[in-house]
Amino acid sequence: MKRRLQTTHLLVCCWLIAAVGAFAQTPVANYDFSGSAKDKSSFGNDASVNGATLTQDRFGLPNNAFAFDGTQSAIRAGNAAQLNSPNATISFWVKPDAFPVQGEVYLLSHGGYQERWKISLPGHGKPVFTTHSGGACCSDLDSGTPLTLNAWTHVVMVHDGTQDIIYFNGVQVNAKNAAGALDATTYPLGIGYDPINNDYSFDGSLDEVQLFDVALSAAQVAALYANQNTAPVVAQGKVADYTFSGDGTDESTFSNHADVSTASLTTDRFGYGNSALDVNDASSVRASNGSQLNSPTTTISFWVKPDAFPVSGEAYLLSFGGYQERFKISLPGHGKPVFTTHSNGTCCSDLDSGTPLTVGTWTHVVMVHDGMKDIIYFNGVKVNEKASVGALDPTTKPLGIGYDPIDNNNRFDGALDDIGIYNYP
Repeated sequence: MKRRLQTTHLLVCCWLIAAVGAFAQTPVANYDFSGSAKDKSSFGNDASVNGATLTQDRFGLPNNAFAFDGTQSAIRAGNAAQLNSPNATISFWVKPDAFPVQGEVYLLSHGGYQERWKISLPGHGKPVFTTHSGGACCSDLDSGTPLTLNAWTHVVMVHDGTQDIIYFNGVQVNAKNAAGALDATTYPLGIGYDPINNDYSFDGSLDEVQLFDVALSAAQVAALYANQNTAPVVAQGKVADYTFSGDGTDESTFSNHADVSTASLTTDRFGYGNSALDVNDASSVRASNGSQLNSPTTTISFWVKPDAFPVSGEAYLLSFGGYQERFKISLPGHGKPVFTTHSNGTCCSDLDSGTPLTVGTWTHVVMVHDGMKDIIYFNGVKVNEKASVGALDPTTKPLGIGYDPIDNNNRFDGALDDIGIYNYP
């Protein structure tokens, strides 16, 4: 028994050593695009953003990748000695929205074909790795396999001094002899465009751009893909937190900020100015979708002060997927908020509060879907419930605050504050 335990311990230790070895290399540039274009490597060579916008990453998390518009979007980082190594590995995630009709666009470039390397995307959709080594131009290698429009792919390009190699999703897809050390450049690092000619703009999204000053092995590339392809676990907690303290900041860890430019700020329930959201028939406040908002169960908490009830139909207080896909909270003319849920692919369960809101008065409202029931609370007290079995369905629609973002109507007249969404009942 003791020998068997020793053998098992040895095997585990060997596996751990191998796993650690696979991740032994440290990037010399690391742009994870988590809310910014900061370089998370020890070199801190932060990039500047021009026209590119934060978007969802491959896991559906908001503000964790950058989208490029294909016309003038660009991200640029300064040149640096650590980027000019003889060998190199370039790793990134890419989601093209369109392939160029003619010519090519640039995904990444450091010195371009003129001096060091570029990664371009022609109309056939196969990324091309162009290297300039030993003072000679150029070696061109395409992936052989095209990218898929509107789908994320992990791409790695390696120059090891004898070959150029391309990997898709941890698997080698092409290789070509390319002898010699990569030549140094004085040009900046361009992301999503050509920084030399300020042109060839990419139409799509990029994420997790990493540069290594060594050639990663096939095992290391596979390990890098496996590590980056593992979805983060969203802990149980508050996944959206809009306090409207001066703006539409989401104070949760997801920072999925709301655009409040069409609304105004007003006095909250304590009399503090610019601390609640005032909406009307001209307001369209919304926040992006995100996987963290699409939990099977949920709790939605908010304060509401109606200025008027709708004369006909209903106004929307909150909507995420609406009755069509996930949930909405609406306010009909009778003043009793209605919680509508869409679960297990079936529409719909409607539950009103039974008790109306009071015009001109703040009320704390909580709506809960726990997988068995829909429940409504006013000021901490349960006011109604209804059987509603099943997991809430996910949606691709944005979060609408004070209106219906799907049909762009049903606007609420009043104030909202302290909107919190939780991924549990």
